[in-house]
Amino acid sequence: MKKVIVILIICSLVLPTTVRAEEAAPSVSAAAWAVYDATAERFLATGNADEQRRMASTTKIMTAIVALENFPLDAEVEFSREMMAEGSSMYLKLGEKVALSDLLRGLMMMSGNDAARAIASLADGGEEGFVELMNAKAKSIGLKSTSFANPNGLDAEGHCTTARELALIAAEGMKNETFREIVSTSSGVFAGRAMTNHNKLLRSVDGCVGVKTGYTTGAGRCLVSAVERDGRLIIITTLYDPNDWRDHKALAEWAFERYSPVELAKEGSVVEYLPVEGGTSPKAAVCAAESLVLSLSQDETARVEKRVYLPKFAYAPIGRGERAGEIEFLLDGETIGRVELRFDAEVSRAVPRELNFGEKVKDFFETLAWKLGL
Repeated sequence: MKKVIVILIICSLVLPTTVRAEEAAPSVSAAAWAVYDATAERFLATGNADEQRRMASTTKIMTAIVALENFPLDAEVEFSREMMAEGSSMYLKLGEKVALSDLLRGLMMMSGNDAARAIASLADGGEEGFVELMNAKAKSIGLKSTSFANPNGLDAEGHCTTARELALIAAEGMKNETFREIVSTSSGVFAGRAMTNHNKLLRSVDGCVGVKTGYTTGAGRCLVSAVERDGRLIIITTLYDPNDWRDHKALAEWAFERYSPVELAKEGSVVEYLPVEGGTSPKAAVCAAESLVLSLSQDETARVEKRVYLPKFAYAPIGRGERAGEIEFLLDGETIGRVELRFDAEVSRAVPRELNFGEKVKDFFETLAWKLGL
């Protein structure tokens, strides 16, 4: 298809008009917080979310991600004196050999600082090498304000993140089925130990499937939770929050009550019929290449704008599935999603035929009139 001038069609979604409502989330006591819809990849609400702060044992979310991506679950570690650590523990004993699979449970359920150091020993270069892997992973998922100095979250110079980026780290972890299974386990016996998950929300909030608690004197109470209902995953992060259990419950209920899935584009639905030059058909249907579903409030849904980018026409031949353009969806002027548009049918090139005498005469005078500007 030849390059042509792109036209812009702007229209509002056919949705009921509503009076703009207050979108504010419930008041929380956290120094920094964020509510992230991991399914729609959209932040629903934030407070000081880009302020760098200490994150205590929520650090272990990244520790688990790096361990799962780099080492086999049956890798064994023999616990040594060098791996001992202050603070919360899974109570590893000197000389005890524990598989990574059980160390991860001690890490995420019991918040074991000893488990974190034992896991880090698997890396080339030991704990220092493991921390390098943590920082490399942070960069690979686009984090700009997160820096790790250790695998357990004890207060240290340069060890920090933001509420926004901590939510993105948790979302990355929840993509891994083993990670999900571990952080959603309320209790069990592993490595000969009865373990109870420190995350009380697993037992008090409908649909809670993780993720991690944390506390140090410098960081205060930190909490990352994940709540899944009807296929939607909401991640909530709070840093330095004395009322984190209450705040997470309130934010989770608010997110699911106010926001619901809205299908902005449906795969295969016809968006436009584009004129075709030199084809066996005068036009071709243009369809959405994929569905786009976002979490929106009723008020936001009424404010969504759709922009369709298509050429004025297309030249035959056209193949089914060939790219035609795209739709852009905006909320208050900001892009919230794009969907590629593709041709829904094949259009072959028309075989030219010889004009008869009358058609030749008509064509001659039409061309002459055009040249004379008539």
